[in-house]
Amino acid sequence: MQAATKLGSAPKETKSPAPDRTDETTVRRLLQQTSAAQPASRAKDDPRADDPNMIVRLLLETARLACSRYDRALRAHLPGMTLGRCAVLIQLAQHEKPNQAALARILDIRPITLVRLLDRLEAGGFVERIPDPDDRRAHVLALTAKALPIIERIHELNRKTCNDLHLGISEAETTQLRVLLSRIRSELTAARLNDDPPSRAQAPAARSRELADCDDRHAGDPAQGGEEPA
Repeated sequence: MQAATKLGSAPKETKSPAPDRTDETTVRRLLQQTSAAQPASRAKDDPRADDPNMIVRLLLETARLACSRYDRALRAHLPGMTLGRCAVLIQLAQHEKPNQAALARILDIRPITLVRLLDRLEAGGFVERIPDPDDRRAHVLALTAKALPIIERIHELNRKTCNDLHLGISEAETTQLRVLLSRIRSELTAARLNDDPPSRAQAPAARSRELADCDDRHAGDPAQGGEEPA
């Protein structure tokens, strides 16, 4: 019994665990999978890839980056102005006393969006509404003397922004790009007119482009150059 007890109480020998190589193997396999996936990811972002959505995605991303860059320059050089307000002033300078409906069609935005923009510009003393001599129910729009130097500064900012924007393409490529983009725009405009009823012809463009009206609601009073409270 004593011998059995001694044998039973003797400490058991424990073997040291074998090195666990599971983690190393898993990590190595994941690294291999990641390396193999990188060329496919790069191919997806390659403009030459056969992806039908690539052109639209590039157009949207490029437009977003360009607008963001211009908006920063605009706020730095013309506090209180927005892309939408600048567009209204430029078009009013190019078209003599249009009414609100005509200007909304020119800008391709909803009338209510234009009303908000005009209200801000009129409050700042840049635009005035004049009774239409041919239609007592309507008003025509005109620039004030205060708006003229602002328009010139907008043109100067446009030139400077374009000159500072290094696109990395040659003049010949720039001309070709301009021609191709104009053609795409014409095709999309024709398709929209064919797809939409006459009464809704302006709706898709109004939904897709509000002339930075979202920014306009936070830009503040153009006369003061301040920002509205959130």
